[in-house]
Amino acid sequence: MSALTDELANDPFGLGLKGAAPEIALAILNRAGTASVEGKVVSLIPMDISRAALTMCLGNESIANVQDFKESEAGKAFKFLWELPGEVDMTLPKIRDMISGFAQANLITEDERDAVLALGMVDMSRAQELLGRPATLEDVINA
Repeated sequence: MSALTDELANDPFGLGLKGAAPEIALAILNRAGTASVEGKVVSLIPMDISRAALTMCLGNESIANVQDFKESEAGKAFKFLWELPGEVDMTLPKIRDMISGFAQANLITEDERDAVLALGMVDMSRAQELLGRPATLEDVINA
């Protein structure tokens, strides 16, 4: 916790933490994009993405590969997931693993995989940088 204690006392990046009420400090620490380094993390809030947006990340060859896979015996589970009503939550580990598997199977390129996975990512917060997780009000009060 000493890193958080130092952060709250000294506010080295001028985020407005020094002297802030705990609730305000908590909101600042957990705000996406406040990390001192560039980085992305999987969102803790569901990121429901339309299938059209996912498809826009893929080239024509990859779209054809995924369509062929969907119709194959091995692709039955994917076809079931793909045809469920609603959007796709790109923060779910099973969905993210499935997309990564498509790249490993050469159905899509690594760049396409990265573009699709980025749809479930947000900029890292200062709390994630310091603590490896979002801060809690208890963290701030005890720091």
